[in-house]
Amino acid sequence: MGWIHTITHAGSTVIHGASDAAKKAAEASAKAAAEAEAKSRAAAAEAARIAAEKTKEAAEVAAEKAKEAAEAAAKEAAQTSKTGVNSFVNAADSVSGATVSAWEATSSEAKALGNAIEQNGITIGKGFVDGADVLEKELKTAAEETGKGLVELGKYITEYACDIAVGSALSACFAALASDGEEEATVGSIAALAATQFADNVALNTAAKALAFIIAEPVYKIPGVSDSVGHKSEFETILAFLIVKACKENPEMVIGSGGQFLAGVLIYGITKVVCEGKIPGGYHVWKGAQANIT
Repeated sequence: MGWIHTITHAGSTVIHGASDAAKKAAEASAKAAAEAEAKSRAAAAEAARIAAEKTKEAAEVAAEKAKEAAEAAAKEAAQTSKTGVNSFVNAADSVSGATVSAWEATSSEAKALGNAIEQNGITIGKGFVDGADVLEKELKTAAEETGKGLVELGKYITEYACDIAVGSALSACFAALASDGEEEATVGSIAALAATQFADNVALNTAAKALAFIIAEPVYKIPGVSDSVGHKSEFETILAFLIVKACKENPEMVIGSGGQFLAGVLIYGITKVVCEGKIPGGYHVWKGAQANIT
């Protein structure tokens, strides 16, 4: 039965061959699957990388747009602060050069102060002119002596020369205060009280003293000021009186022009006090009444 053995052997060989083929097929399949998985992972990683890059690019674009928007907003805010707000140095209600010239022609003090003020970076608006005019009229109506001015003390030959020198120094001080923002809170509180027609006298006096304290510190250091006004506390009292008197009699001007009105009042008023030793009437009565305010 040799043929049976031969067939059996052949069948065994076929079976064995089929088994090897199956094994190789399985191995090839596993290898292909592994390669496919590896390629899939690589593709996924590449896709993730590309997506991340796009996300990064999108984030960078968004950040750049946000930066541009912030810069534009800051620029607009800065422009608004220069043109739309009444601070010591800026005027929302700016006036023409002809109007300023007309005001400067009203008196030697206005001429001296106008030139000095503009050279130190303060915009003269309607509020400033109104404040200066209020003080000028008050002084013409009634004036009191606070002491000897620098002209009488021999520090300056003429009032005009004193007005220019003191006005320039005052303008520089007010511009510095505005750049630091030191006057904002106190001027703001006074403007808020103006809306009530300054019905609360104690609150007005308190706010006026706070602003006077801020202003007195740098102004008192101007050469000659201490000679004409005495102790700094006395000078603070003078400043507070100028603020209170101007505000009580002109609340609508404080509401309308805020810091500009007060700058006009104070620069003009301080110059008169320092150079001529004069202050609007009512100062001594007001000063005496402060002892009763707690």
